[in-house]
Order: sequence, then C-alpha cells, then structure tokens
Amino acid sequence: MNPSLSVLQERIIELEAQLAAAQQHNDPRQEKQHFLEALFENAIDSLFITDFNGTLRYVNTTFKRMLGHGEDSLKQPTWVYVAEADRNTRLQEALAHVMKHGVWIGRLNYVRADGTTFLGLLSTFLIYDQTGEPLARGGFIRDISEQAQHERELQAQRELQAQLQEEIITAQRRALHELASPLMPLAHRVLAMPLIGSLDSHRTQQIISTLLEGVEAHHATTVIIDITGVPVVDTQVAHTLLQATRAVKLLGSEVILTGIRPEVAQTIVGLGVDLSGIRTMANLQHAVAWTLQ
Repeated sequence: MNPSLSVLQERIIELEAQLAAAQQHNDPRQEKQHFLEALFENAIDSLFITDFNGTLRYVNTTFKRMLGHGEDSLKQPTWVYVAEADRNTRLQEALAHVMKHGVWIGRLNYVRADGTTFLGLLSTFLIYDQTGEPLARGGFIRDISEQAQHERELQAQRELQAQLQEEIITAQRRALHELASPLMPLAHRVLAMPLIGSLDSHRTQQIISTLLEGVEAHHATTVIIDITGVPVVDTQVAHTLLQATRAVKLLGSEVILTGIRPEVAQTIVGLGVDLSGIRTMANLQHAVAWTLQ
C-alpha cells in the first residue's frame, strides 16, 4: 500500500474519532444525563428506582449511606429496608395507593443494616414509558428522626402547658368561689359570711352550698350573714337570704342578718318579704359581740 495513502486513512480515522467525541460532548441529551446524575448523587435525600417486583435498579450515594448497606444496596429487595412493623400494613397500603393514583407521600419506619431504625418521609411515584405505561417506581426517602423528636417535644410542651393552664383555671375558680362566698370562723362554733356584690342564681346556690358545708365542718351554732356590701336587695336577694336561713336552721344553727341599711329595709318591706324568722342586727360588730356574751 502506498505509504501516503496509509497515513491519510489513519488521519481520517483519527478525525472521525475526534468528531464523534465532539458530537457526544455537545449532545444535549448527554449533558442533561450528566446533570441529572450529579444532582442525584449529591442529593441529601435517598433516591431509588425499583421494578414492580421490588428489585432495586438504582440507588444514589445517600441511600447507600443512610441505609448502611453500601455497595450491596442493590442486592436487597426494597421491603428489606422497611421496619417489620410497617411491612405488612403501611407499606402495602402505600404500594396499593401509588399503583392506583401514581403517587404516595407518607411516613415509614426504616431499618438500617446494623438493625437500628429511623423514621423516614417517603415520596414514591410511578415512572412511565413513552407510551404512558408504568415502567418502574421511583422514590425519595428523607430521614425525619430529628423532626419527629422535635414534634414530640413540642407536643409534650403543649400538653404540659394545657395541664398548667387547667390547673391555673381551677385555682382561679376556687379563688373566685372563696371570694364570692367567703366563710370565716369568728369564734368557737360561730361563722361569718360577708357578702359583696350582686347575687345571681349561680352565686345563690354557691352561697347556700358554702354555708351548709361550713356549718357541718365547724359544728357551728351561729352563722352571721352580712349584706353591707350588697348594692341592691331585690326579690331574688331576699329569697336567697330566706333559703339560706331555712337550710342552716335544718342543721340546727341560727342565722343572724346584719348590714341592713335603711333603704334596704324599705325595699324589703316594699317587696313584702317576711324576714321575721331571721334575727337581725345593725352591723357585724354587734352580732359578734352578741354571740360572745
């Protein structure tokens, strides 16, 4: 062969190889594939692709590290990575859902190669071929152990706050109850209840209940009810006093009513309320002095 022709043919082959390399380098599809591979391999989430038999076709570097199987990751079926407690329930529900709807997002417990477990957020989806038929299943797994721990701590804090708030409300109700109907021992078997503010049906029952409990607890023979701080005495207030008197008398104690101002006395007379069964005195001091005689 002519030496010049041989050199020419070698040069042609060399140029064709360079042209092919240049075309491959400038091929958008090759460039896109390169970008995707770099993206997958550097993702913070575990990425995988599996067929419908559970055989893994691709896992990224994070998957190998997160699950702990390294280069042997592809040798394991996908269900091996799911904690046994979730395999027959939640995993099966997830697979059924993704086959029907094309995507599923939820939490699963995963098991590492060393047997330890972690909570992961799985986003799994179907991959379709050019004809629109399901070809494989892909997915992302994110370790949310720290997030779940934070959620548990927040929940515990909320429960504690709710408990403390309930205790505060209970204490406030108890304090309001005591302030609304205070019952004070003045002497041996002598009690006093100074009433302040308006009386409604709820407070009326509260007053009677407090009186009866106090009389029984202190074995009281005399109870002084002072209405100096009650701004308005109407029919309801008058009947409250009568009910309290009758209830206390049933326990063998006497009621002394004090603090009746002139305008209050006029109102009681005008209402036609009969307080003849109740001992009345000008003020609390007089009643205390009388009981101590």
